[in-house]
Amino acid sequence: MRCQPVLVAMLLALAMAATPARAGVTVAFADPRYFTDADDSSGNSARTLLEIKRHLEGLGARYLQPADLLRIQVLNVDLAGQRQFLRSMPSDVRVVTGDADWPRIELRYTLESKGEISMPVQETIADMAYLRRIDREYSSVSLPYEKRMLDEWFKARFVEHRPPR
Repeated sequence: MRCQPVLVAMLLALAMAATPARAGVTVAFADPRYFTDADDSSGNSARTLLEIKRHLEGLGARYLQPADLLRIQVLNVDLAGQRQFLRSMPSDVRVVTGDADWPRIELRYTLESKGEISMPVQETIADMAYLRRIDREYSSVSLPYEKRMLDEWFKARFVEHRPPR
């Protein structure tokens, strides 16, 4: 699905301008017009991408050391489920089935820590079992499957495998 590129660019620019200069995580989006599925129920990806950006920044603020800088470039987003139009609803709804509709986010990142910058790492984060787990922490938030997936990825990459502070 295509989104309005001008609106996406404006919202992302505003979000980046509101980000503190010494944030633990900086997030950029490669080209949202070509993302597999990042649109919300109104067919707009800007709000979804802004929410993903803020979530990643929050993880950095929570888990990274103050001097660390994680630079993330999001290359593709494929949200859980599929958007479907139902005549009884005023807007599209996202239907999740647990088949091949799991959430996926492709990204590239580098971590700058103690003056050293890691080699760029590119990976696709996916949660194929996203409907098999009930997690009350995410039951009332938007993008629950994607946020849980990002939380688990972030902790596995940058928290659990780091030496103690």
